[in-house]
Formats: sequence, structure tokens, C-alpha cells
Amino acid sequence: AGLVTSDTNQDSESVPPARREAWAGGAFASATWAKFRLETSARYDWLRSRADSTAYSFTPVLDVTDRRTSGEVGLSRPVGSWTPYARLSTGFRAPNLEERYFNSSVHGGMRVFGNPELRAENSATTELGLRANDALFGRLRGFRVSVYRSEVEDMITLKYLGQLYLVPRFQYTNIHRARLEGLEAETDLRIGRVQAQLSAGFPRGRDLDTG
Repeated sequence: AGLVTSDTNQDSESVPPARREAWAGGAFASATWAKFRLETSARYDWLRSRADSTAYSFTPVLDVTDRRTSGEVGLSRPVGSWTPYARLSTGFRAPNLEERYFNSSVHGGMRVFGNPELRAENSATTELGLRANDALFGRLRGFRVSVYRSEVEDMITLKYLGQLYLVPRFQYTNIHRARLEGLEAETDLRIGRVQAQLSAGFPRGRDLDTG
């Protein structure tokens, strides 16, 4: 008859009351000798994440501090309009509050859970590349192609947990050892009044413990 037969109200929260304090500082230096250019930098990050546990939380109170010093060194030498380069760097990324505490449904009806036990990512990256500016009589305004490999410890990603009442469930987790590698290219062309920008990437990631 078009009458309301039931009515339900439910309180929930995607992330409990939380806050994050972040401090960072760094230094950069460069030097040039016989057309070789050396660049180096260092950075220190300090992050404290805190979250309360409420009546709707599925996780306990969180109070954790992540800290790391990372650095980078690069060497390049121009040859006309072209500059080959090499770069070594280390990286650091602390889990954000969503990755640690999220608990709700997202697009497509999938359910996503945070993980307060997540550890911060640490990575080491090697890159070899070639870049150019105003090459080929000015038609090639910008160009870069590079190959890279990153060895990542405790990489943060989503893991499929299975289905409950036909609802797929995922949770953030750490991959103990992961490798990201690939090739990237981008170019900025100008021919007369026509300008075109093209880019392409061919990345691959592997869990080194499982293949």
C-alpha cells in the first residue's frame, strides 16, 4: 500500500577523532666541475599520529611517532641540448590516518578497513635518464626518458580479505619487500602553431617474497 514498514538509524564513523603533527627540514647543495653537475640533498621527517577510540571504533587508541632521515644524490652533464643524468635516493612515507583507521564502504560497495599496526615505508631508488630542452632546432621544447628501480620495505597497499554477505572486503597492509621498476617518457613538441605533449609509463611491481 506504499506505507513505511520499517525504519532504521545507525551511527558510525569512517575515521575516529584524530590529529597529526609533522615537522620536516632539509638541506640542498650543488657543485659544477668540467660541465659535470653534482646535486645532493638531505631531509629529516618527524610525524606523530594520534587517534582516540570511541564507541564506534574498531581499533584502540593510537599514539605513534614515525621519523626518518632520507637523502638524494644526482650527477648530470649536458651535451649540447641533451643531458644524461643518474640519481640515487632514499625515501620515506608514514601511513596516513585513513590507512590506519578508515572503516567504511567506498565506491562499488567495497568495504575498506584501516590497520593501526601499519609500519612506515622505506625505499631506495636508482634512476638513469636523458632529458633535453629546446632540441631539434627548437621543435623539441622538452623531453625526458628514464628507467628506474625502487626497492621498498614495508610498502603500504590494499589486501583483499574475501567477501561477507557478497560484500568484498579490503584492508591496508604492509608488503615486507617490494620492487617497483619501469620506464617513463614525456615530450613537449612544437611544430609551427601546433604544440603537443605526450607521456607514457610502463611500471611493474612485484612482491619479492611471493613473486
